[in-house]
Amino acid sequence: MSKKAKNESSERQPSVAVIATIIVALLGLIGTISVAYFQYYVPNKLAIDATQTADAKLLIAALSATPVPSATEMATATIAPTITATPTSTNTPLPPPLVEIFPQVDGGEKFVYINNGGSLSDRFVPAENCVHFGSYGLQLSYDMKGDGNGGWGVQWNNAPAKYFDASSFSTFAFWVKGTYGGEIFQVSLKDTGGNEVKVESDTLLIVTTDWILVKVPLGKFKGVNTTSIENVNFGFNKNHGTSSICIDDISFMP
Repeated sequence: MSKKAKNESSERQPSVAVIATIIVALLGLIGTISVAYFQYYVPNKLAIDATQTADAKLLIAALSATPVPSATEMATATIAPTITATPTSTNTPLPPPLVEIFPQVDGGEKFVYINNGGSLSDRFVPAENCVHFGSYGLQLSYDMKGDGNGGWGVQWNNAPAKYFDASSFSTFAFWVKGTYGGEIFQVSLKDTGGNEVKVESDTLLIVTTDWILVKVPLGKFKGVNTTSIENVNFGFNKNHGTSSICIDDISFMP
């Protein structure tokens, strides 16, 4: 081979220094990639895998704790109806009608008297048109002709004390209304000694078809011992004719 040909062949072959430089560069690049892989990718991948694994474990635990019904159980399952609790009754029993319209009755009892062919009916009624206040009112229907007379009242003959002591009061009061208006009747007090005084209602008020409060001073029952009242009553005779009245909220007042 000529000297010229050898020179051309050596020029075409890379020098050892160039090859070494390329190899060093490649190794450096590989090193950088390796460092990045292990420093960033691998830790993040492990953290993601750990989180997913923990979540999966929690889900598996929850599913394992919940019993899964079989197909037979699901087919035969019955939905339980919703039961509504029954409310507890809070109704308070009403007092007896007599106590309701005359709270001071204190062991007294009602009585009715009819003489000489008179007619009188008494009823405790819940009808609104005969109740002034509360649940009941007293309705007295009467028909008196000739010598007929009668009345309705409360007596204390069978009460523990055998009488009612009204000495600390000054007035006997009640509410009244008539069916037609203009009705007349008597208000009477009698003591245990047999002394009785009757007061005509038209000397106290004119009855109308609306409720009216009647206040009878106990001084009008002159001669009656108010420390021992035997009875109080509402009376009717031929002068009072035929009609019907309602009475409610009877009381002795100071």
